[in-house]
Amino acid sequence: MQFNPEISLVFKEEIMVNYTFTPSVALHIFRIGQEIASNCLKYAHATKVDVIITTTLNNEFSLSISDNGKGFDPLMVDNQTHYGIENMKARAKEIGGVITIQSGIEQGTQITLTTSTNKIHQM
Repeated sequence: MQFNPEISLVFKEEIMVNYTFTPSVALHIFRIGQEIASNCLKYAHATKVDVIITTTLNNEFSLSISDNGKGFDPLMVDNQTHYGIENMKARAKEIGGVITIQSGIEQGTQITLTTSTNKIHQM
């Protein structure tokens, strides 16, 4: 995988409440973000990637990564040979969360992890 210096990477945070993750939860969140970023570089051919981290007063944490790449049909992914999406869903489930995928051919992709902060400690 090669780094493309032409990619615009934008980080945004919408933090209503600060939380401290348990090491296990933090690792799952990190690995999910890593998988999404890797897919942006490997497959999407995106020129723009947005990362949004959100916490709410309703005890919710989300990590959303979207790109303007070539997109894909989530229903057509072969889970027998491409394990990334299934691994992300399993990691999300392990921390009480869910993965949502919005994508379409030539429409870019947005993948969001949403979880309750019940397994996360408020600072």
